[in-house]
Amino acid sequence: MTEPEPLDALWQRVVERWDDEARHAAFVEACRASGRLDLGARRYRALKDAELAAEEPALAGEEGRHDVASIDRRLSAIAALAMAQLGEPPRRAGTETRRSRPILVAVAVVMLLGALVLLGRALLL
Repeated sequence: MTEPEPLDALWQRVVERWDDEARHAAFVEACRASGRLDLGARRYRALKDAELAAEEPALAGEEGRHDVASIDRRLSAIAALAMAQLGEPPRRAGTETRRSRPILVAVAVVMLLGALVLLGRALLL
């Protein structure tokens, strides 16, 4: 079994290709699996704060920028995962439950729907 990729490296991959939903999903899942959803939320929140501080907020698909709506969707997904974990008993490292797959699927669906909304908006412009 291979060692999971460190969260910092996964985050760097997200930033390098912001529009790659698989990279976001991998980062969020790694945060969940390591019990570090707080770190994931902090990273997305820092980007949101930077965009809000900019004179002109980023638009969806603008290269080198991160649109606030996209960041908000990811923060909502992390919050939902955190809320779902509140009722779960602690797990030992290396154990997997059957409940993690539906959560990951739900996060992926939310991210996919968000991407479709952004694509639809871009096509309407």
